[in-house]
Amino acid sequence: MMKEKAYVQLNTITIGTKLLLAIFLIDFYPNEIQAYTEHKLIVESTGIGALDSVIYADTLPDGNRLDPDRVYVLRKSTKYILSYEIEWSGYDLRIKAEEGSGERPLILVDDQIGFAGHLFVLRESANLELDGLHLNGRYSDMSMALRIIRINGDCDKVTIDNCVMEEASQSIFRLNADSIKVFVTNSIFNRIGNPTDPSNGRLFDNRGHPIDMLLMYNSMAYNATSRFYRNGSDNALLINGIFDQNTFYGSGEYGHTFGKVENLTFTNNIVANPAFLGETSSSTRFGISLDTFIPGVSAVDISFNNFFIYKAFDNLLPSHRFSGEQVYSVNGDFFDAHVTAAINYAGVGATNIMELLFFTDPPLVPAQFIVASADEFYDNAGAWDFADLTPFTIYSEPGIDRYVTFHDFSYSDTTMSYTAGSQGQPLGAHLNFCNYPRKLELSLDTLMSGSYRALDTLILTGTNMLANSLIFSSGGIIKVNPSLEGLPGKEVLMRTESLLCDKLVKRD
Repeated sequence: MMKEKAYVQLNTITIGTKLLLAIFLIDFYPNEIQAYTEHKLIVESTGIGALDSVIYADTLPDGNRLDPDRVYVLRKSTKYILSYEIEWSGYDLRIKAEEGSGERPLILVDDQIGFAGHLFVLRESANLELDGLHLNGRYSDMSMALRIIRINGDCDKVTIDNCVMEEASQSIFRLNADSIKVFVTNSIFNRIGNPTDPSNGRLFDNRGHPIDMLLMYNSMAYNATSRFYRNGSDNALLINGIFDQNTFYGSGEYGHTFGKVENLTFTNNIVANPAFLGETSSSTRFGISLDTFIPGVSAVDISFNNFFIYKAFDNLLPSHRFSGEQVYSVNGDFFDAHVTAAINYAGVGATNIMELLFFTDPPLVPAQFIVASADEFYDNAGAWDFADLTPFTIYSEPGIDRYVTFHDFSYSDTTMSYTAGSQGQPLGAHLNFCNYPRKLELSLDTLMSGSYRALDTLILTGTNMLANSLIFSSGGIIKVNPSLEGLPGKEVLMRTESLLCDKLVKRD
C-alpha cells in the first residue's frame, strides 16, 4: 500500500553527501507504518478527555499495546479537548485527520483541571506522527500552554505533515533530549510566544542537546516573539539540519541562531522581518547566525534565499532603549561573520538576494510590540493581531477567536524571487497558492482530457486508470489522458514545480 504523505523534492537539497539523504528517506518512510488501513481507529469527540482516554486505554495492564500499529483518526471540523497533556513512552503514537472535506481537527487542552504545560510530551522510546491536524495552546481562560510538543527521550522521532500549530508561550518544539529526529513538512506555525515576554517564543528550542536530524520543508512560520531556532547551551549541536522551501516572517529578537552545526542546508527560503526589534551597539542581531564555521569540517550550504525587512517595521523602531543605547535596524545585516564565511567559501553569495516582496495578505505589523521595546519591559506589548482574519465559529469561544484560514504569503510572478530557487522555482513555501492545498485530488473517472498545472502532492485516483495516462512536459505541465481501461483502484502520487494552479481541477 502506498503511503499518503507529502513527497519531498530531494533534488533541491544540495548538501555534498548522499548519506544524509539516505538517512532522511529511511527515517521518514519507515516500513513499519505503511499498513494503515487495518489499524485505523476513528475517535469521536464525546467530551473532554475523549482522545487521551482512548489512547491510554490501548495500553494493556502488562504495558503492551493492544495494537502497536494503531492510527487514531479524528473527525474534520471537530474540536478535541484533552483532559491533560498526553505523555507516553515505549510506543509510536500516530494521529491523523479523516479523509474528505472539512477543516483540520483541533486539539487543545482543558484548563479546568489545572496547568498543563504541553499538548504532547514524548518520553523514552516514544515516537509521534501527526497528519492533517490543528494544535492550539490557548486555554479558555486566555492563558497559554508553554509548548506544543516536548521531546524528552533520547532517539525519539517526531513527524509532522500538513498541520497547524500555534499559540505556545515558550516554544512549539522543545528539543530536550539527545539524538532526536524531527521532520516537518507542509505545515503552518504562527503566534509563537507572547509579545509581553520576547525572551521566549521559539519555533525550535534546543535546550543544549545534539540533534541528529531536523528537517523543515515547504512550511510557514510567522509571528515569533524571539526566534525560529535557538541553539541553547554550549552542548547544543545540530548534526543534520535541512531547511528548504520555507517562509519565515517576523521574529522579534533574532532570526535563526543555529550555534554549532555539522551539516546544515538552508536553501530556497524567504526570511522576512527577522530581528525586527532591532539591535544596539552592545547587542548585535542577525537573520541567521552560527557559532563557528570551519572550512572542510562544517558542511554548510546557505544559498538561494531572500532576506528582507519592511520599512513599516523599521519606521516604528525607537531611537533609543530605556538604557540609553541607540537602536539600529538589522536590515541588510542579515549574516554574522561565520555565515558570511560559509557563503564565501561555497561561492554562493550571488544566490542570496534581498528583494522586498509584497505578499498577498501578510500579518498586521505588530506596532504595539515594537514601540514597547523602548522601555525594555514589554508590559504594554499587546498580543499578536489577527483581526484581519475571520474566526471559525466552531473552534472559537467567548473572548477567544480561533482561525482555520491564515495569512497569504504568495507574491507576484514578476518578482526576482519567483524564479530565484535552486531549480528556477519560486522561493518560500508553496502553501499559499491555490488557497493552501495540501493534497489536490483529481478523479480520472470524471476529469476531461487536457493540460493541467498542479503543485505539491497531486493524487490521481480512478476505478480504472492506465499508468501511461499521465504525460509530463516542460514547465511542470501534466497532460492527463483519462482511460476507462486498466487496473482498478490504481493510485499515483507525483510532484510538480508549477505554482500556476488556476487551471487545476480540485475535487472536494
